[in-house]
Amino acid sequence: MALHDEVMPKVNEITDLSAELRKFKAGIPESPDGRIDTPDSLMQVMESLKLAEQGMWEWMKAFSDTKATLTEDQMKPFMEKQLAILTKVSTDMTSSIDRAKSWIATHPTK
Repeated sequence: MALHDEVMPKVNEITDLSAELRKFKAGIPESPDGRIDTPDSLMQVMESLKLAEQGMWEWMKAFSDTKATLTEDQMKPFMEKQLAILTKVSTDMTSSIDRAKSWIATHPTK
């Protein structure tokens, strides 16, 4: 559970970064022909954050739902497997956060 407690605050960081990216997207001006050309890289970064956050919520639900049904002898193997899954969730969250921060740093708002 220590890893969960370490990873969970990253959800707030993802929320903040997602809001900043949405603000950037909303500020993209229309072209003379009325189109808004959103950079593909922006959409990819936004999707990466969304999937990372979704992964955390899905893990928490699956963990909670399954843990309640296990016997004591099933608990250790279950927790070992959950540690591996949560480690991947943590890696996904960290990399999406880093990617978003990097994108924001190279695309200052006007």
